[in-house]
Amino acid sequence: MEVNGKSVTPEHAETSGQMILRLSSGTERITAKLVRTPDRTLGMAISVIAALALLGLFNAGGLRLLSASP
Repeated sequence: MEVNGKSVTPEHAETSGQMILRLSSGTERITAKLVRTPDRTLGMAISVIAALALLGLFNAGGLRLLSASP
């Protein structure tokens, strides 16, 4: 996190974990870089696997319905 081009470490609220930046009055330029964390990567992988499994189940059910009809 940068404020006016200088790297800063934000404080954190004890109860909520919110980031707190102490800023002076006036105009400030704040730059934050969000990166993918391991838990988000794992969550995305689980979501993709679940979606593929769901599509597979729909496909398998559709094939059975077609083969059972005269």
